[in-house]
Amino acid sequence: MFSTYEYLRALADPLRKDDKLIMASGAFGFPIHLVDIACLEVDWCREGRWYPSTDDTLATYRALAYQKPICLSLGTDFDSFLREPILADLDEKVDESVERQPSLIMAERYFQWALFYGMFPGFFSKDGDTGAFFENPDWYNMVRPLFVKYLPLIQELSKAGWEPITGAETAEAERVYLERYGRGEQGQVFITSRYGDQRWQKSTEEERDVREQLAEPVTAEIDVNMAHVSFLGKESFEVIDLLAGAPIEFRGLKIRELP
Repeated sequence: MFSTYEYLRALADPLRKDDKLIMASGAFGFPIHLVDIACLEVDWCREGRWYPSTDDTLATYRALAYQKPICLSLGTDFDSFLREPILADLDEKVDESVERQPSLIMAERYFQWALFYGMFPGFFSKDGDTGAFFENPDWYNMVRPLFVKYLPLIQELSKAGWEPITGAETAEAERVYLERYGRGEQGQVFITSRYGDQRWQKSTEEERDVREQLAEPVTAEIDVNMAHVSFLGKESFEVIDLLAGAPIEFRGLKIRELP
């Protein structure tokens, strides 16, 4: 760790004098202030299951990097990742004779989680050597619509900059997570929200497929402290759902998503 820190510190000054940037993988912790772009290598698909990093981990990385860009590098078995997820625990046997159909379920989850934390989703290879994502047109053309849909929004969040105090809360705090980007004096504030139930296996309580549950609308009323987001006293403003491209109902100092 200390030799890595000294190495990065020796690189930082001369590179920045030449208007160059430092991008490093796994530099979270002591060296993060020496890095301009942080990279995080992840594998969120295990044996056909959706298996993301925990929110505690991702929130920690977001806080350490503050407003610096974070690039996710997904290295996994993409043939498995781009199929319907297996809805079973890792130690549970499944019928391998059942063919899993091509699907963007896990891929879109990946983009959505990246959007929530203002991170840029990327794709690498299965083992660092073979199965490179961008060498297979079938894979990247399948995912292309997700890049078109989510990347412009992630760029907006990154430009606005992550803020540690959201200035927003919801009564569904255990199920609906919130993050904030931007300040009112910049003209725009972004509040990202995400349904926080990470389960992907079958629900033992309701005996229902979790995919089915996640397909249902999750409605939450979000209270926004206008002073915290620097909008207090503004004469007029709009509240818009950028993913849906539709306005959100605004009531006094509360924002509610329209049905």
